[in-house]
Amino acid sequence: MTYDGKIDITFHEGEKSRPMAVFIHGLGMDKNIWTDPGKSRIMAGRFPLDVLLREKPVARTSREKPRTVYKVTAGTTPKKFNTLFHQFKTMGFHVLAWSQKRPASNADKAVNELKAILHDYSGFTHNGVILTGHSRGGIVGRSYALQFPHNIRALISIASPFRGSSLARWADIISKTLVLINPFLKNTQKGTVKNNIKHVLDFINSTAVKELLPGSELLTSLDSLLPPHIKSICIAGTHPELFSLYSWHVNCKKK
Repeated sequence: MTYDGKIDITFHEGEKSRPMAVFIHGLGMDKNIWTDPGKSRIMAGRFPLDVLLREKPVARTSREKPRTVYKVTAGTTPKKFNTLFHQFKTMGFHVLAWSQKRPASNADKAVNELKAILHDYSGFTHNGVILTGHSRGGIVGRSYALQFPHNIRALISIASPFRGSSLARWADIISKTLVLINPFLKNTQKGTVKNNIKHVLDFINSTAVKELLPGSELLTSLDSLLPPHIKSICIAGTHPELFSLYSWHVNCKKK
């Protein structure tokens, strides 16, 4: 489904008495991170998310000739992904997720998109709106809730860098070398390695990444307290693991 023929939206109507849950994706992602993570892509849409969404493999015993085989793997892809989008949908909430048109632009662009979408879907918001944002999506959600608090019942932020992102600091350092690299990436053809590198470097140098630097104007503006009627929860981990390599040995037995 599309909003006004321009914004890609997934919406499911729930029970009339339920609030509407709106899901906001993070930087360099799209709505699939909520609706269908197996199809979601990261780093300016250049790489599939399933390179990170892996499960620990189960060691198996082989029936080949006796020997020990040592294996290294990034894990196995889960057969099914469930997110809060699916859980809220199962509980009867109206659920909505959209892909931001300019995800690498400043957060105000996403806030304005959200404002227009909620206006268009106001018929499903009589019992309030629950905003759920992942990473930068939580920042967009908080910015919206501070500017337009009416009808917002709750804000759920997942791994949102409200005090700044260390990745943004590294990106800022890398961006200072782009003046030396860019001449080698001109006139690249779509689908080539150089073209992929150029897109990633453009992403690193984007306004959206710079806004995540500690002390940025955007992050400073979020220090104000939310109105008391808005419930807020921030979910984060102290030891996140984005990628793992597993090694184990398989004991092979005779048939």
